[in-house]
Amino acid sequence: MAIRFCENPRSIRKYRLGKLLGKGSYGVVLAATHEDTEEIYALKLIRVSRNDEENARKEVSRMEMLKHENIVQCKGWWFEKTSSGYQQYAASSFVLDEMDLDEDEKDKMREDIDAVLSRGTVHKLLYIKMELCSFGTLQERLSNNTERPIVQMIELFMQLTSAIEYLHSKKIIHRDLKPRNIVFASPDHLKVCDFGISTEIQEKGGEEVSMTRTAIGTPSYWAPEQAITLFAIRRRYASAVDIFSLGCILIEMFIYIEDKDKQMV
Repeated sequence: MAIRFCENPRSIRKYRLGKLLGKGSYGVVLAATHEDTEEIYALKLIRVSRNDEENARKEVSRMEMLKHENIVQCKGWWFEKTSSGYQQYAASSFVLDEMDLDEDEKDKMREDIDAVLSRGTVHKLLYIKMELCSFGTLQERLSNNTERPIVQMIELFMQLTSAIEYLHSKKIIHRDLKPRNIVFASPDHLKVCDFGISTEIQEKGGEEVSMTRTAIGTPSYWAPEQAITLFAIRRRYASAVDIFSLGCILIEMFIYIEDKDKQMV
């Protein structure tokens, strides 16, 4: 099957970039407003090495095909070539000067972008345009509220399990399910996001198997097999790792746990 992609180095200039929405080892996520339509998106900038480019194309093509009401939708993507000075470009006035931030906030954001995008060898940047869910994350909701209305939590958890069931039906394992990767499109409508480390399920002799060369996920939500394979050369696990993470999230949704106690639990 042919992989559909676009290469348009100037397309980023069609957007007014806004506040920093998130950052991680992968890159950064910025709010972005299209100049022509005034629609606002979440724009993810991911560092891609030469060796990872083909895999990145496959991953994002697969992400674009996902259509589910409880999964953040990919609205488009493209690559841009970078140079060794890209991090200075990314933190330049092109990105920051038009933002509604004071100078201290701009300086902090410049440091954040520079720190993330300057790691390792970058061959290209992958831009992924996603729908913007502006009602916060499940982590924020659970941290800010000690009450856990049972009916509401059940409804939200059903939405979450529907999204994961859909992913697994498409032979995709998320591998990093956690409250921070669950966002709200409205107060009662959640969506799963951050598929930067998802992987494809393969079946071998009727057994569901996923192989990866790197340790994936967040330790607090790891399934035992993810932790056990941390130091293995060939890491193998199946979609059950997402089910374990769902169980951890379920506990948090029904029981208020202070941050200092989460690691112990």
